[in-house]
Amino acid sequence: MAEKYLNQATLKKLKRVFEARSRLAIFMHNHPDPDALASALILQSIAQHFNTHSDIILNGVPNQQENHTMIRLLNIRLAKDSHYTSRRHSLTALVDCQKSMKNHSFPEDRYPDINFDHHFEKTSHSPNQHRFKMINPNVGATASLLMHTLLALKLTVTPKLATAYAYALLSETRYLSREFSKYDIAIYKKIIPKVNFTIIAEIQNTKRPNLFYQILRKALAVHKLRNNLIVCPLGELCQINPPPANASNPSLPKQKTETQNWLNGKLSHLDFVHQIAEEFSKMEDVYLVIVTGVIRVGSKTIGKISLRGEHPDLKLGAWLKRAMKPYGSGGGHHTTAAGNFTCSEQTVIKAVTTMIEKQLSTRLKQKILADLKKTSYHYHAPSSR
Repeated sequence: MAEKYLNQATLKKLKRVFEARSRLAIFMHNHPDPDALASALILQSIAQHFNTHSDIILNGVPNQQENHTMIRLLNIRLAKDSHYTSRRHSLTALVDCQKSMKNHSFPEDRYPDINFDHHFEKTSHSPNQHRFKMINPNVGATASLLMHTLLALKLTVTPKLATAYAYALLSETRYLSREFSKYDIAIYKKIIPKVNFTIIAEIQNTKRPNLFYQILRKALAVHKLRNNLIVCPLGELCQINPPPANASNPSLPKQKTETQNWLNGKLSHLDFVHQIAEEFSKMEDVYLVIVTGVIRVGSKTIGKISLRGEHPDLKLGAWLKRAMKPYGSGGGHHTTAAGNFTCSEQTVIKAVTTMIEKQLSTRLKQKILADLKKTSYHYHAPSSR
C-alpha cells in the first residue's frame, strides 16, 4: 500500500510545519501543467486537514487548452500573484518546481517552507532552508508525492482529487509509456475507483486553436529527419509590442506585476514548441526530437527549446542543462527536457546537437537503434490489385 512508503517521523515533521499557521500560499511554475495543478490541489486538501486555509497562486496562464478545460471541469480556484502578501500568508509552498528554477514567481527574498517536486534537484540547499522538502526525480509526477502523502495521512480521496491526480499522471507519463515507476502505479491503482473518467475524456478531447494547426503545417515543412533524429526550428511564432503603462486606459497594464502577467499570457505561444515536439516523438524510427521557436518582444528575442526522446538510457535533462549554460537555462527528465534562450535558434540547435553527439557513445547509439527496430511498426498500404 502507498501509505506505508512514508514513515511517521516524516508525517510528524510535516504536521509541525503547519502548526499555528493560518494561511498557506501555494506557488506553481508560471505556466502550470496538469501535474502542477493536481499537486497544488492535493496540497490544498492536506492543508485543510491541518486547519490551514490556502490559496493557489497563479502568475501567468496555464499552458495548452486542455489545462484550461481541467481547471474549469474540476473547479480549481486560482488566485492572482498580487493576492499574495507575507503578512497574509504565514506559510508558503512550491510544487512541481524549485526555488533555483527561473520559471515561477516565488518571492526572491525568501525560501518556501514546503517544496514538493519530481525534477532533478538544481542545487543542494541546506536542509534548514526548507522546513519540509520532498524531491524525488524517480517518480513519474510530483502529484504522486502529494497523493502518497495524502494517503499516508489517511485522508479521504475525493473524486475531484482522484481525477486530477489520474489525469496529471497520465499526461506527465504519456499514458504510462515513459518515466513512470512502481510507486506511481501503486498509488494510481489505489485511487482508480474514484476517478471520473468521463471528465478525463472531456479534457483529452478539448478543441485546439487554429493557430496550432498553422504552426503544425509549418513544422511539417521545415523539419529535418536525419539519422533517426528530427530537428525542427519553427522560427518566429509571433511578434509582440508591449503596451506602455497608461493610467487613463484601464485595459493597459499599470504596474510591473500586471505587465508581467500580460506578457506571460503572450508567452503561452511558446507552448506550441512542446506540442510539436510531442507530435514528432510519435513518428516511427525516431529516437530523438529537437524543436525550437521564438517570439519577439519589441527588440528582444525569447526562445524555447523542447526535447523528446524515445529511450530510457537517454539523459536529456542533464545534457540540455549543460548545453544551455552559455545561452539561457534548461533541464528536465531522462526523455523529456526543455529550456529557454535569448540567442538565435541555430546557435542553440548546434550547441544541443553537439552535446548530444558527445554524450551518445557508439555503443549506446547502437543499442538505441536496435531497440527502436524492435518497437517500430512499419505500415504498408494494401496492394491495389
